[in-house]
Amino acid sequence: MSGNAGIDNISSEYKVTRDSDDNIVNRAIKTVSNASVNFLPNTLNAATTHVFWQVITADINVRFDQGAATTSDMFFDKNNSAIWSKQMAFDARAIRNAALDATIIIYELQKGSPQSQAPS
Repeated sequence: MSGNAGIDNISSEYKVTRDSDDNIVNRAIKTVSNASVNFLPNTLNAATTHVFWQVITADINVRFDQGAATTSDMFFDKNNSAIWSKQMAFDARAIRNAALDATIIIYELQKGSPQSQAPS
């Protein structure tokens, strides 16, 4: 996925979080290397209920209990994507699966109808 193309159409149940100027809030890019890292790179907007993510460039392993991720945790291959709750994403930790660093692209979502809200 490049830019913001199609992000408003990923699901009829979720809408991308936008600020008061209708800009997409926190399209984040996270690098995952050989050390366990938080899945989310920063604090989320108060209106955000879920995140859409896509892993590109390489495979990753993820742990969901805030513990350090290892290569024996849940496997996600490159080009995998999902919608997770805000809490699930906060609890997740990731590590690359092999020698190549991975990149995760993250968009903040709101469940329900779209609303413009200023970032908190």
